[in-house]
Amino acid sequence: MQGTATGAPARQRAWVEVSTQQTALGTSVVVTLEGWDTRVALISVCGNDARRGSRDCALGASNTVAVGADGRGVVDLPITAPPVGCPCVIRVADAFGEGTVRTIPIAIGDFAETTAPLTDDPGTDGIAVVARLRSSARSWPASWFAAFAGPAEQTLVLVVSNGGTTEVAGLRVAAVVGRDRRSGELVAGKELAPLKPGERRRVLMPVRLPAPSFGDYVVYGTVSNLNGALTSFSAETSNDPWALWLVVPAALLVVARLLRRHEKRRAAVSRPAVQTPRVIVIPPLPQSSPDVGASSDWRWATPSYPAAVTDSRQVTPEMAAHSA
Repeated sequence: MQGTATGAPARQRAWVEVSTQQTALGTSVVVTLEGWDTRVALISVCGNDARRGSRDCALGASNTVAVGADGRGVVDLPITAPPVGCPCVIRVADAFGEGTVRTIPIAIGDFAETTAPLTDDPGTDGIAVVARLRSSARSWPASWFAAFAGPAEQTLVLVVSNGGTTEVAGLRVAAVVGRDRRSGELVAGKELAPLKPGERRRVLMPVRLPAPSFGDYVVYGTVSNLNGALTSFSAETSNDPWALWLVVPAALLVVARLLRRHEKRRAAVSRPAVQTPRVIVIPPLPQSSPDVGASSDWRWATPSYPAAVTDSRQVTPEMAAHSA
């Protein structure tokens, strides 16, 4: 079911749906937002038809939801008792007080109804907020992440003071970190204890600049109270990934060296091989040493080299004399 517009002039395209309009305390409903151009919305269970704004809502159990660039957000909202009786609604409002408010009726079991609608004005208070950002001291190696454009850890320091004459209760901090005030990521919300008149309190909230972190950032948000009054704040910071500027030239030198080595290997493979002169080795002819024998007159009795073909016939003395 689509929510109805209440309060200040709202963007007509923003609407709300719930998974069920019949519920009970201790359960939860799924709330879907469509067409919102705020970055963060505050969703609460309220009594008294939320006639007095967030003063009629269970702010302690409220949920904040980050709205995407498409204007859509989804959150699971626990059903808790509002500070006043029904008729009850689920109230969705711009967390930064820019005027967009939607309500949608919801029945909460046997939760009591108010005897008469409450319509007194929410009133104002003297809440003031001073904000600044500081770097978070972390151990190595996490402390080096920001130097290489990794996630940078910062701390949002808020000084919240009550300049009024009455105690202010139900203070809640909502913040967003981004490049500008039109974008960013939701920072975890925080509830504050009641602030007495003249009291000043220092509040620390962790902020994470997502990677790659470089350049300027802004953290902006509001501190709201039970009366629906909003006090806005903002703080700026930046991150310079100085180590990255040293790594890039070194990496380029390494790549150049590897490419040069690769080119040398390719040139060596493509160069024609040197022709080595072929040496032909001719083995020596087999031969026998001359036989040593007794001489007869001036001739050797045995031939100097054996005959190529040996005759198997027996040589007679007559044959030897004839040959002599």
